Amino acid sequence: MLVALTLALAACGGPRYHYVKSAKSQAFFKVPSAWTLYSEDTLLAGQQLTDSQLKAAKAQIWTLAFDASPKPSLDHVLDASGSPWGFAKSRLLSPQERDAYALADLRKELLPVDPAAADSAASAGVELLSIRDLNRPGGLRGNEFVATLHNSANNKSVTFHQIALVDAKTSRVDILAVGCQADCYKSNERLINQIISSWTVKER
Repeated sequence: MLVALTLALAACGGPRYHYVKSAKSQAFFKVPSAWTLYSEDTLLAGQQLTDSQLKAAKAQIWTLAFDASPKPSLDHVLDASGSPWGFAKSRLLSPQERDAYALADLRKELLPVDPAAADSAASAGVELLSIRDLNRPGGLRGNEFVATLHNSANNKSVTFHQIALVDAKTSRVDILAVGCQADCYKSNERLINQIISSWTVKER
């Protein structure tokens, strides 16, 4: 379920931003209103799930994607698109995951490797540009990083900014990533930072 709140109004009276809130946690953020949002139902529709699988997925995971392209497509998300895209996820951890879940696991939620692990990251074409640990009220903890993924097959690179937190009980993770082609990222870095900065998670 997507909840978009038009709380900030432009001078002309129209909404400047989509204010987006996760239906499964207290995570919310804003993106420009001109950007296209892809709801949880839209993202799940392409996975050919049975009714029971769909119900189980919705109980465990909330996802949302967005695309700034004038010709938006889900194919742009998490890819080397020429316009900014974003992906948000809130999911519950299984009992088995909770026992060993670490900050390195947060960094691997959307990547095949930990970008802070230099050897494995380099072999996977992942270049870590910046990183910092986060501690928030209520026992929330996590990390924030910027990384570039180099694809030697097509000679394209995508840079993205990810912020992620796990709750005090190690029961839920909340993640937001925004990025695009490396050149696009440089041109839109200020706006991308604003979106990441708007991301807020409140402990229940």
